[in-house]
Amino acid sequence: MIGIPRYLNTKDDCEGMHQLALAGQIPAEFGIKAWRGLLAGAYSYRYDRDLAATEAPDGPEPDFIVLDVEQPDGSIVRQQHKLTRDTSSRMDRLGYTEADVQQKIAELGG
Repeated sequence: MIGIPRYLNTKDDCEGMHQLALAGQIPAEFGIKAWRGLLAGAYSYRYDRDLAATEAPDGPEPDFIVLDVEQPDGSIVRQQHKLTRDTSSRMDRLGYTEADVQQKIAELGG
């Protein structure tokens, strides 16, 4: 590989970028940002349940968020969304685990 690929589409692309960062040929911050992006993309908020008007969520942010969602009839419904692990994320498709990515970030000093 010559330089950084425009898109990190394969595990080889990610590993090559990581090696360049370790060797000081690219800024470590670039690699840390790429790894953190993979990690962040492994989580998303999913609808959990509707809440009553004064009901508190089941837990604190960022684990739970509350959204006021307008319904087709114009009414507003409070919905609780839960932060969940997406097992079909890009990180998983590339063959990495959370521990792998955390280790890569640590190796680059992040």
